[in-house]
Amino acid sequence: MQQPIVGPSLQGRLINQNRELLAFGECDLHSGGEITMRVAEEHVSAPHRAQGDLSLLLDDGRALAISNRFVRLQLRGGSERMPANTIYRLHTLRN
Repeated sequence: MQQPIVGPSLQGRLINQNRELLAFGECDLHSGGEITMRVAEEHVSAPHRAQGDLSLLLDDGRALAISNRFVRLQLRGGSERMPANTIYRLHTLRN
């Protein structure tokens, strides 16, 4: 069950431990440490480079530690009104 959204949507950049950009897009933060990222741009090798420590850099200045176990959904669009897009379901790491 998806948790409620906490606060406004933010732009975020998902990077790996080598500071390589994997993807960026609009993010909704949910209670319980879940994040939905609507990917605006994804690097082709992103799923293969998503090993080790991941971080989500948000445009409000926060940097969140992200689990490298995330779900990548490829949604197919059928028209100009509904183009294909990618969504990531991310989870923050808790210390």
